[in-house]
Amino acid sequence: MRIGLIYHQFIPRGGLEGYLLEFCKRLCAAGHELHVVASEVSPLLSKHLGATIHQVPVIKGSPIVRMWQFERAVAGIGRACRELGVPVISGNVRLYNETEGKGILPTPTVGMVGLIDDAAYTGRAGFCDEGDVILLLGEAGGSLAGSEWLHVLHGKLGGRIPRVDLAREKALGELLRQGYQDGTLKSAHDVSEGGLAIALAECCLLGSGVGAQIKLDPIDRVDSLLFGEAPGRVVVTATAANARKLEKAATKAGVPTRKLGKVTGDHFEWKGLFQLSHGTLRDVHEGGLRAIVGS
Repeated sequence: MRIGLIYHQFIPRGGLEGYLLEFCKRLCAAGHELHVVASEVSPLLSKHLGATIHQVPVIKGSPIVRMWQFERAVAGIGRACRELGVPVISGNVRLYNETEGKGILPTPTVGMVGLIDDAAYTGRAGFCDEGDVILLLGEAGGSLAGSEWLHVLHGKLGGRIPRVDLAREKALGELLRQGYQDGTLKSAHDVSEGGLAIALAECCLLGSGVGAQIKLDPIDRVDSLLFGEAPGRVVVTATAANARKLEKAATKAGVPTRKLGKVTGDHFEWKGLFQLSHGTLRDVHEGGLRAIVGS
């Protein structure tokens, strides 16, 4: 999600919780235990913000609104870190981000460190072997609010963002780490910018030359299914036997699961919607910058 720019601007508390959890998912998907956080907006500095409010220029709205954004952002990071049991060891805050009389969109920065006791339990993001079952941990449906789809294709920013369930996010992280330790998981990759379709394409590109065959019908809108974004979603793979074990563990942990399909061949196919060769995926992926700036 364009959480740093969009979610912080409109719903800063929930937006920063989601932004922080993006880092958590990526570390947990690699088998790491969360350790420490460093943020551009630190809860330790919130008590000092009021002292400088008179110095903030009034550009496109009241400085009070900006201070509200900062205060809510601090609250979001603090709440998420307390729920996850991760300390914030450093922080900073910027109040002067105007250029030529215009304020830039809120751009928080978060750094997070994870630890792993045994490198043998380090996870991978790419698909591994043909025949492996592909599962989605988390809700199947996403929201187009604040999404790359909405921004890139329609030039719009905003919308009502999905709410963050911190307890479920914590359970998801523990489920991923345990899956690597007991050998249930083969791969795991978080669903973030671009939604489920982009995450699956990335898994194909990061894998060992294999693809995916997906069977999941849209409940409502096709674009929401493919490119909708929401917190708490990870694409994982496992053998058929281990997939059943993982589904049972996820149910026990309160994490929704959905079977998406299987690892297969050298193409990415979504039944009834599209089929793309591995070569096409790679050409589009590697040619993205060239398409924007020209050859």
